[in-house]
Amino acid sequence: MNNTLELLKLAEPLFKEIDRLKKEGSSELFTLIDRAEPPAEWLLELPSKANPGETYKTIGLDLMEAIVKRIFGGSMITDTSLTISQDKGKFASTAVVRYTIGGGRDPQYTLIGVATVAASDISMLELASPKAVSMAVKNAIKQIGGLFGKYLNRVEQAEFDIEEAPKVSIEEKIESLEECIKNCKTIDELKTYRKIVSSKSISPHIQGIYEQKLREFKSLTKND
Repeated sequence: MNNTLELLKLAEPLFKEIDRLKKEGSSELFTLIDRAEPPAEWLLELPSKANPGETYKTIGLDLMEAIVKRIFGGSMITDTSLTISQDKGKFASTAVVRYTIGGGRDPQYTLIGVATVAASDISMLELASPKAVSMAVKNAIKQIGGLFGKYLNRVEQAEFDIEEAPKVSIEEKIESLEECIKNCKTIDELKTYRKIVSSKSISPHIQGIYEQKLREFKSLTKND
């Protein structure tokens, strides 16, 4: 069974109770959602990156968003920021997403989701960035409660939607990028950072350091 509508029907009795609480404006609405367990048919079992050889359970993003629509009437990403970082030759894309549910006649609720996806080299960032956004949306939705898989995998070590999570903070990684640019010994080495520096998520400060370093190399070349 993989049709989203069919999967939603599995929880119809629960949805009807949610509809009743929502109509009454009851404070028990989110309590019920938080305590509810997702039907087994909703769950995907995927290889664990945190614990190789093991698996973890999750709910697909398409289904999660369909559940949000069924309960709250709709949702949207209201803001997204991407930070590209580099550390010791490895790159990572970190997404921070503001995800708003509800609207219209219903109250709106804004959730924040964060996820980091590592890229083995700079060419993989084009794939890592949209994946980080999708994972951040999932992590935002999970906060609504147990029905969305919030408490899956809690018995053992939780499996977060983060691949090879950096061991240092994003701020430290940005500082690392600045130092890497400053320490470039040749113009060819510097140009390996061109794609990452041109990203909209990189601050003008870092871009300015890159351009200054590039001018210095070009000036040396002319003098030679």
